[in-house]
Amino acid sequence: MSRARTRGERAQRSGARALIFGIILCVAVFFLAAFIGAVILSRTENPTGHVGVCGMAVLFTTAAVCGFATSRYKGEGGVMPAMLASLFFVLVLLMVGLIGSSGKLPLVNVINLIAFMIISALGALLGRKRERKRRRK
Repeated sequence: MSRARTRGERAQRSGARALIFGIILCVAVFFLAAFIGAVILSRTENPTGHVGVCGMAVLFTTAAVCGFATSRYKGEGGVMPAMLASLFFVLVLLMVGLIGSSGKLPLVNVINLIAFMIISALGALLGRKRERKRRRK
């Protein structure tokens, strides 16, 4: 068996690495942003009044960072791993929401998760690496 790998095997391996990187990054950014949001809310006069806004900011910041960074990590064709990592994260959040609400999930939460996917896609499109065309002199 040859140790040399074909180009397709290398591309598939890097796609899997980018997917794992994206999932881990999503979780890490989510917890970091949630911690920062909790600290900021604890300093306000009425912390419970701004929980919804802070939660949305955490969710959408996570989506944008996850999509952008995963796409940049993968390089060419990085939108797909970014979207798959976001989809995995959304499914985990959906399951946690279903368990926490004993099977009843409000439509607003589903819409927020769809918006998460859209923002992640926009971040991934912004993060795509493009080869710059070199100008000839």
